Amino acid sequence: MTVTFTLTTLGTAAGPFNISGTTGSNVTTELASGITAEQLASGHTISSISESITGGTIASTGTCNTTTTWSASTTTPTPTPTINTPPYSFDVSLGTTGKANINGSACFNVDSGLNTVTLYSYINSGVLVNGNTYYTSNGAAYNGHGGAFSDGTNYGKINTLGVYTEIDDCGNY
Repeated sequence: MTVTFTLTTLGTAAGPFNISGTTGSNVTTELASGITAEQLASGHTISSISESITGGTIASTGTCNTTTTWSASTTTPTPTPTINTPPYSFDVSLGTTGKANINGSACFNVDSGLNTVTLYSYINSGVLVNGNTYYTSNGAAYNGHGGAFSDGTNYGKINTLGVYTEIDDCGNY
């Protein structure tokens, strides 16, 4: 790890300084020696400090013998979420009310092109597939709210979990 040591209050007789590090099992290692007051006032950086170092001391070794403790705090970086969009997409029409002619029987209304939505899938079918889960462009399951959908050939509903259920010629699913 890399640490920058800065002292904001320095007496006129302070320094030179030794900086040491201590591990969690109380093993002490000298990290730097002979550091001037001017270097610590502006910030003295030490690289390649072992990750096992949890803190240590900054000790003035000159006329003024004082010691200040320091501790290392680490932060865990927040990962950037990766959006995994399924690789295949196609547009479907969606409807909400009325009836459509499926196999000659008025059952369900899905007006082609009236309202269009792009669905994403892990299968490359180009059509709605019974039991398949569909997704949004950001990889989340598409919430179809139980609405009616059609790819022009197949008719059915997509539930709140993105699962498509085909309906028969009487609107049963």
